Amino acid sequence: MEVLGDAWTLIVLRDIIFGARRHFRELLTSNDEGIASDILASRLRNLVEEGLLTRDGATRGQRATYSLTEAGIQTVPVMVALGACAIARPHQS
Repeated sequence: MEVLGDAWTLIVLRDIIFGARRHFRELLTSNDEGIASDILASRLRNLVEEGLLTRDGATRGQRATYSLTEAGIQTVPVMVALGACAIARPHQS
């Protein structure tokens, strides 16, 4: 739960799960929230270390691909529930 308690981590997972984004550049440039590259790199590294994502062994000059592990796949219902709550109770300014 510590990992999923971070807003940027949830955004990264959302983009991988529902946005079909698998590469660092895609996650960075297709992100509506404007995540900084150092924050994205940190969150991806943490998600790999925590076992929610894998990072293929891309060699120099190739793009690394991030994929959900079984533990990452198990977060999908949580992400769906969070999305449903956000739709049911939109943020008010």
